[in-house]
Amino acid sequence: MADRLSSSSTQSPSPTQSSSPTQSPSPTQSPSPTQSPSPTQSPSSSRIAGAVIVGGIGSLLAAALLAYFAYAATVVDVPDYGGTYIEGTIGPPVTLVPMLAQDDTARTISALIFNGLTRFSADGTIVPDLATDWEIDPQSRSYIFHLRQDVHWHDGTPLTVDDVLFTYGLLTSPERNDPIWSNVRAEREGDWSVRIFLQNNVYIPLLEYVTIGILPRHRLGEVGADQIIFSPFNLEPVGTGPYRIEEVAENFVLLRANEDYFDGTPHIRYLKFKFYPNAKAIITALERGEVEGVSYLPSSEIDRVREITDVEVYSTPLAGHTVLYFNLHRSTFFDRAIRRAIAHAVNREDLADEAQRDMADPLEGPIMPTSWAYTADVRRYAYDPARSRALLEQAGWTMGLDGVRVKGDARLSLTLLTTDLPGQSEIAETIAVQLRQVGFEIDVQVSGPSVLLNDFMRTHNFDMALYTWLLNGLDPDPYVT
Repeated sequence: MADRLSSSSTQSPSPTQSSSPTQSPSPTQSPSPTQSPSPTQSPSSSRIAGAVIVGGIGSLLAAALLAYFAYAATVVDVPDYGGTYIEGTIGPPVTLVPMLAQDDTARTISALIFNGLTRFSADGTIVPDLATDWEIDPQSRSYIFHLRQDVHWHDGTPLTVDDVLFTYGLLTSPERNDPIWSNVRAEREGDWSVRIFLQNNVYIPLLEYVTIGILPRHRLGEVGADQIIFSPFNLEPVGTGPYRIEEVAENFVLLRANEDYFDGTPHIRYLKFKFYPNAKAIITALERGEVEGVSYLPSSEIDRVREITDVEVYSTPLAGHTVLYFNLHRSTFFDRAIRRAIAHAVNREDLADEAQRDMADPLEGPIMPTSWAYTADVRRYAYDPARSRALLEQAGWTMGLDGVRVKGDARLSLTLLTTDLPGQSEIAETIAVQLRQVGFEIDVQVSGPSVLLNDFMRTHNFDMALYTWLLNGLDPDPYVT
């Protein structure tokens, strides 16, 4: 399912809390790579590559990251400088280092503190950030990035090629054992340029991956890749971005605008991120006026937000989707009839309307409708339980007395893995109910996102897996890795 992003705002103006369309970050401007780990920072890029390698895509549910943003931010006609914007998020970040950031809070905050060589523009295309431009060799095996010469770290130290080489050295280090970055090598190309080589004939959407934040060598040069998370830098980092750390406390992080930012001073002076245990607590804070924005709310809470006085909820499409994966290494899925039966048994319209509160749209493939590569000319599997049952019967799976189909001594029993992220277990349970109605025995198991991805999906240790991706750009290149 393709998701939508929701936001809400009040209508009372404030001269200090306005933001510039280009300079002031909004809660939706989470890191490009974060906002996704590019194998390290950009969760989207890296995870998609891993998931597609895992095996066949089953039913594409069309609703991913049903991330909802509720804003009670004030609005004015003319941008001004100053003010404080307060946003509520679920849980404190474990780290603010881009390559280590895994949760939405960490990615959002780190994206405001750091810059990559490139970044995503508002329309999803790649544009320069710390790099002014780049050259690609005819075989696309190496890239030369030319750096800006007017960038300084928050402590006043100039950015150099050494910082870029240091960062990519960490990303490619044996301690990280990253399946994507291990195929990358970087070297100096003059005083203000760096050349990146793609090795081992592996394709990598490099322009997306280098959106990951660059780290300061002069601050971390003596710290190993596996020790950064234990260092003081982990939660009080020094970056080059539009905001810098002002204060870190147990229940909030306060950022201050970087007045020396190379791309101009942000309009909002302070950004404060307050941490809450769950979505319900954040909404209560919004009701009390403790926060002006709420990010990534589960769809189950949207109705409550809409009831808050002076708060309006808006929605916009999200470049994300939820996918039901089949492990084609398991003998059960060798039979095409099983895969087709599942596709016909899952009611994606129902998942979008009920499980996701009508905040998602069914998809027929992995390419988002917003991509230039999208086509509606694909094979479609309509919701048809009768067809699903017929396919199973034809394949020799007969209904047992307990409602589970059998074939000889084998039961049509599968495990469905998903994550503990908001809304995921509800989607998985709804799918399980639909599959049981045609004769499957389904056991739903829930784990953390990193556990599911690394311990089960990448090792092919699963039957079916439900996983949600937030995509960075409009290019479908993650699917060719």
